[in-house]
Amino acid sequence: MVNPQTLRQKGIAVLLLAVLLLLLLVKIKTPFNFYDEGLVLNNAVRVSHGDIPYRNFWGIYPPGQFYILSALFKITGENLLPARLYDTLVRFALVIAVFLIVRKIASRGYALWTAGIVALMLATIGFYTYPVFPAVALSLWAVWCWLNYVYTCQNRWLLAAGALLGVTSLIRWDVFLYAAISILITAYLFLRLSAAPGPSWLKQLFAPLPTLIWLLAPMLLISLGGYGLLALYSGWDNLFHQAFYFPAVKLREVRHLAYPSLLPADFPPSDDWRRFYLPIFIFVLAGITYLIILWRKRGRVDPGFYGVLTLILCGAFLFNQGLSRYDYIHVLPSSIPAFMVCMIFSYRALPQMKNRWMKYALYLLMGVSTLVYFNPAVKELRLTFRHFAPWGCYSGLERASCAALDANQEQAVRFIQSVTRPNERIFVGNTRHDRIFVSDVGFYYLAARPAATRYQELHPGEANTLPVQTEIVGELEAHQVQWIVLVGIWDSTEPNDSAKSSGVHLLDDYLAAHYQTVTNFGQYQIARRR
Repeated sequence: MVNPQTLRQKGIAVLLLAVLLLLLLVKIKTPFNFYDEGLVLNNAVRVSHGDIPYRNFWGIYPPGQFYILSALFKITGENLLPARLYDTLVRFALVIAVFLIVRKIASRGYALWTAGIVALMLATIGFYTYPVFPAVALSLWAVWCWLNYVYTCQNRWLLAAGALLGVTSLIRWDVFLYAAISILITAYLFLRLSAAPGPSWLKQLFAPLPTLIWLLAPMLLISLGGYGLLALYSGWDNLFHQAFYFPAVKLREVRHLAYPSLLPADFPPSDDWRRFYLPIFIFVLAGITYLIILWRKRGRVDPGFYGVLTLILCGAFLFNQGLSRYDYIHVLPSSIPAFMVCMIFSYRALPQMKNRWMKYALYLLMGVSTLVYFNPAVKELRLTFRHFAPWGCYSGLERASCAALDANQEQAVRFIQSVTRPNERIFVGNTRHDRIFVSDVGFYYLAARPAATRYQELHPGEANTLPVQTEIVGELEAHQVQWIVLVGIWDSTEPNDSAKSSGVHLLDDYLAAHYQTVTNFGQYQIARRR
């Protein structure tokens, strides 16, 4: 018979998790992100219409998210609301993974608190359809499967973890590498330290490998199989240059943002300073402590130890995103395991501490960590309810599904729809192309008009080069594009190459010579072929 108290506790947990799902829906009608969100949605639409990533359109993200949304669009139609609901469910799955991992290593109360703060982070960050979120969600579910293996030693959990990691690689290969390396390191340590002494050090060294095959086989099969199939259709050169070389080598040159200085400029320190250095502090503190424990106990540690160690490693690797370009969206993936580690570390350390000042220090760490993420999130939720409450409707375009749009953008979309046929190609560019920060790639999606060029995303370091502009001009000529939209995107002031002119004006000169402005809607300039 089920214990009534246990049943009641489980019911409360389910109810609170349902509340967190509602919390994740709060920003569902917030403004459309014409670049990051528009890019993924437009690529998903192109895949739906038979285009092959990297061959028919340029892009630096792995294609997994495009194909998932493409399949969704075939069921629901090409609208914003289903895509955002899918993204919300992905974030909820991430929150559930956080809850289950912390619950397994700590307690239900700590798990609910951790899941609640993580839900607040995800509910207020925006950036819908951002591929990092499903990648992190899959990675944390892989960690949970790995943790189940540690507790049960059943190989099916390693098989499941490997399959989840393989799928992750098709959505974000960098997140896949961080999670896979973290799990492999801790798995090797667990298998090596828990194995019986062998006849020689060499055999002991390689003893974990047969078991690790259960993890590696599905991971490599899905990853290599998926990318191999993609290379077959898109071409190896296209795949390598766009999905691997450009993001690994060239992206930093045009997107790098310096992180806050070690000593805060103001007191109290800014939100940016706290969000950047708090994960570092947590990983260093917990990492050193757990290495000391591992050394002192000669590897004789409880199963939960390996779960925390995996989170420390994975979070530390994910912090590379924040080092490459520091802003909240790029440090958030690392902040999630950091907060999990903080809560689990405190739960496990507090009962063993006899010094009350050490206990006070841990309570302070938990309190500060909570406030760093809680206060800004609550402020953002208040603003959302004030300006973009989820029950409101803030645009009339069908594809926008009532999400807020820039008024000028909506007018420009309606005008283009009125003067073009449904399948007529258009070009959406910037008012200048020698210096590029972002482009309104979401315009194609909102207008439901195909791009005239495979460079619908105008990325600095690529679209402002002579070979690419030559290709774009050639495509505009080949398709005899009648209508173009030039957007007055703000100039970059960032300390990277996106703020520099490439000196290439070929595309701008061509557009000026072949198109005449018909009308303007704020920053949107509509022009027709002369």
